[in-house]
Amino acid sequence: VLYDFRIHFDFHWDSILPVLHTDCSTLTAPMAWDNCDDTLTATTSDPTSYTTDGTYIVTWTYTDAAEISSVQTQEVIVDDTTAPVPTLASLPIISQTCSLTVDVVPTATDDCAGTMNGTTLDAITYNTAGVYTITWIYDDGNGNITTQDQTVIVTDNTDPVPDSPILGTATGNCVVT
Repeated sequence: VLYDFRIHFDFHWDSILPVLHTDCSTLTAPMAWDNCDDTLTATTSDPTSYTTDGTYIVTWTYTDAAEISSVQTQEVIVDDTTAPVPTLASLPIISQTCSLTVDVVPTATDDCAGTMNGTTLDAITYNTAGVYTITWIYDDGNGNITTQDQTVIVTDNTDPVPDSPILGTATGNCVVT
């Protein structure tokens, strides 16, 4: 009678995968090792990038050269707590004579929402000379809001110009119209 005793040391990892708390990001695959293949990188068919708050379970699979697999799960809690970051640290002052319409909307980048356009409750068209402030709002939809102010200056430095360069003489008896 022949007995075939094969001993394979399954994959070893330091501990159970911890619960991962993250701001919308891409997960890095965990690693394990076995006695034949040294270090193995896990694979998964589950999503590894998240853009929505919530709790997710990722099943990681480690497979060695002999096609022997081991599975490990990881709980991922996505909680977007990072506010959007404006693309420009400070917005340029916009200045024009007589009237002005802001036609360039500033942007910001967010870990979850990506690139977003600013919105405002302020006017973006001005027809009267003065200095105005537009407050741009970047809202990632997960409760994180950043605001950024932009100065708008409308000037009127031009003297009025008469329709006629020379006015005629007005004459009349007691009343002139």
